[in-house]
Amino acid sequence: MLYPQDFDDIPMWDRTQFDRLPSKSRVACCIHMLEAAVNHDGFDGLFSGYSGAYVPEILSALRQIGAPYTHALVERAIAVAYPDGYPEDPAEHQDELSYSDEVSEALDPLDRDFQRYPEPLPDLVNAYLARDT
Repeated sequence: MLYPQDFDDIPMWDRTQFDRLPSKSRVACCIHMLEAAVNHDGFDGLFSGYSGAYVPEILSALRQIGAPYTHALVERAIAVAYPDGYPEDPAEHQDELSYSDEVSEALDPLDRDFQRYPEPLPDLVNAYLARDT
């Protein structure tokens, strides 16, 4: 499979279907969710949409593909949006989200930093998908 085009039609909002994917495909889907949300609506969109329930998996995926800068950036965004920490139950991500104009403004520079693509996420995902292990 080639990232991102082979992942455009996977219904990632459906947790049952997501969980049935092979592990490498789940990693690619997580990066796809992250990119789609942040590039479209910023970290606000990541956390407030269905993708917010996948934050732990997104962080794991970033580690697996070797994207430490982006991983740290997502962690910084989490600290802004969830000052008491990301909820233990990801299904509560919308209820626990600390949303205000101040939070949105604090996330703006992180959105811009992400959108500069300091790490080549598509290349990292494709290299990860090509690995034998």
